Amino acid sequence: MDVASTDRVSRYTQKVSANQRKLVVTLAIRVFSSTLRKVRDVSIEVSWFMSVHVATELRQNRQSAGVASETSAQ
Repeated sequence: MDVASTDRVSRYTQKVSANQRKLVVTLAIRVFSSTLRKVRDVSIEVSWFMSVHVATELRQNRQSAGVASETSAQ
């Protein structure tokens, strides 16, 4: 094989390797970003649910405490 052919093969191999690496990194970034977004969305939903649940519990506790104090005052 002459030097020109070897250089061409080497450049082609380097280009293919670089393209494959770029593809793998791009796909990994997409998957990681998507997963991170889903985790963040779920944590926001859980946080919202918990805050609504706590607020409801507090409201119910205040109402039942008010009823109990009114009953004991009579």
